[in-house]
Amino acid sequence: TNGVELSKTYALGALKKTGKSRFMVFMALKFLEQNAGVMINTLEMTSVQLNILALAYYSTINSKLIGRKMEWSDYDLLVTNLGRLSDLKWRIYREQTVPKLKARIMFERRNRPINVVFVDYIQRIRSVEKHKSRAHEVEDISNSLANLSREIDCAMIPLSQLSGEAEKLEKVMPNMKHFKESQAIAEA
Repeated sequence: TNGVELSKTYALGALKKTGKSRFMVFMALKFLEQNAGVMINTLEMTSVQLNILALAYYSTINSKLIGRKMEWSDYDLLVTNLGRLSDLKWRIYREQTVPKLKARIMFERRNRPINVVFVDYIQRIRSVEKHKSRAHEVEDISNSLANLSREIDCAMIPLSQLSGEAEKLEKVMPNMKHFKESQAIAEA
């Protein structure tokens, strides 16, 4: 977990369809290579899709080609690297609220350490409390994830889509104010 502190929350935001989940898998694999305990809570992709991304990383084959248009040499690469998937010690879940995510982490920690939790993606998580607006709900979720990170001493990395306003920028890089539905994601 070089460069990532436990008990901290690191928001990762990008425009839609830019590869946030792919980048998350790359980061998760790097953490696993350092023997960190990794958990992914995804309401965006299935565990099969995430494992295909991992296989694509290990075999250097474009994930969109796996199972479709592949050369015979690509099949050899897949077979050679397929065993690496069974060696992955990440856990992938689909919890829809922060309390359920906390319960899952606490349960899993009885068997193995969890140092890093990815939440893909924060806008699909639901709050257990009623809110005036979705922006307030996302703010509550963001704060709950940050509090959970401190409470269980684990790095929390929620993924977030940036707002449509960020897509219109031409010469300026998007920044924290462009998080979709709530700037509070960046502030937590």
